[in-house]
Formats: sequence, C-alpha cells, structure tokens
Amino acid sequence: MKQTETKVGEVTTKSSMPKLESEYNDEDLKKFSLNFKAINFLHCALNENDYMKITNCKTAKEIWDKL
Repeated sequence: MKQTETKVGEVTTKSSMPKLESEYNDEDLKKFSLNFKAINFLHCALNENDYMKITNCKTAKEIWDKL
C-alpha cells in the first residue's frame, strides 16, 4: 500500500491507498497466492460454527485472530 500524507493547516493525516493492479510485482503475486491457499485451507478445516465467524475475513491473519 502507498502511504500518503496530507497537510490540513497544522494537522497532518496519513492514509493508505492500495496499489494499482499494474503496480503489482512477482513478490506481491506470490503473497496473494499464499494468502489464498491459507484461507482455503482454513475454510475447509473448520466446522460450520467457526466458519460462520470468519466468513467476512479478507486475510488468513484476520481468520487466525478471530479464532
């Protein structure tokens, strides 16, 4: 993600903007692939009650944190 700083008067705010698809490199694609595999593995391994807890999670780390 890109870090951007915006100055408004005396206050500086930081925000993160996701990369554009054209800016992805091989390392980013490998991370996406590994994250997808981990999420898929966790979805298959969980029972119905636990699965319902994590259905809205976007990353494998979010799933681990919720469980």
